[in-house]
Amino acid sequence: MMARGKAWLDPNSKYAVAHRYQGAGAEILDVGCGLDSARKLKQHAIDAHVDGADIQEYYMTADGKSAMRNYWIFTSQEFNMRLGELPIRYDLIVLSHVIEHVVSPNELI
Repeated sequence: MMARGKAWLDPNSKYAVAHRYQGAGAEILDVGCGLDSARKLKQHAIDAHVDGADIQEYYMTADGKSAMRNYWIFTSQEFNMRLGELPIRYDLIVLSHVIEHVVSPNELI
């Protein structure tokens, strides 16, 4: 059963969508993973591999960091390029409150 909260209230929230990728081996990238977002995604996609990328560490706990298989911090200038170079093909990419922080938002999209 899906955890309560945002996923329950909003079937289109990032948490509800992550729940759909719960199967073993699913690959999820959380772009802008501050505030322990990846930890929360992992609660909804328990068997998935969750990676996180951000331009700075933003209110991350030890539990939030340990929920991620990989955790990358890239400068805002290199962010788009480095995301494009990641060696993993993802089933789901979550971007939340990210566009306004990158140098070339159109290029990121």
